[in-house]
Amino acid sequence: MINVDEGLRLQYNKKEGTVIFRTKEDNRMVNYSFRKFQKQLNVSDGDTLKLDRTGLYSIVGNSEEERVDIDFQNHEGVLINYSYSPPSAPYGESETTYLNDAILGSRNENDGNWIGWKNQDVTVTMDFPDFTSLSGAKFRYRDDLDKDIFPPASYSLYGTTRYKEDILLAQKTIQAVGYPIAVEEAPLIGSFKSLKLVVHHYKRPENESWLFMDEIILTKY
Repeated sequence: MINVDEGLRLQYNKKEGTVIFRTKEDNRMVNYSFRKFQKQLNVSDGDTLKLDRTGLYSIVGNSEEERVDIDFQNHEGVLINYSYSPPSAPYGESETTYLNDAILGSRNENDGNWIGWKNQDVTVTMDFPDFTSLSGAKFRYRDDLDKDIFPPASYSLYGTTRYKEDILLAQKTIQAVGYPIAVEEAPLIGSFKSLKLVVHHYKRPENESWLFMDEIILTKY
């Protein structure tokens, strides 16, 4: 986890689409790309943003009402080329919706951050430019039974190493916890060229069953 000071001022660079800040430990410059800043915070080139720690890290724009929740673990330098099962309209069809942009979806599945699938299992494939040492993988999902939004029934995580393809790394049957947003986490130890996450939806014969996922977060070691 990147440790940064609350109230830290960040500089937004519109041309590069990045935010620059200094880390707490060694005051080094870190440059991160957040593709939705300009849209969600209505910032322009050279604007100053403020970092606020309220359980999660949040980026606050020039107006205190503008806020984007961030998980900095997702930007530890893990570069991902990923693809996933085609989502169900209208959730995830926008070119500005991402599964790994570090912007966390809220309890509102219509906030533009969630990707949704109706009555189908989901496969997410993550390819890395080079072998990458990972210590964990986790994904977030919505749970709102009143809206026919169900937690996954189960998931399986596979990895490709230097020696073998599609090794089963983790597998779990998910017990609903009743929270609007929940997280499943799989500890990992190894160097991987790719990961494949298969999430099985909760089946309801003759009824709709929505599966919403927002953020896949990988941590390095």
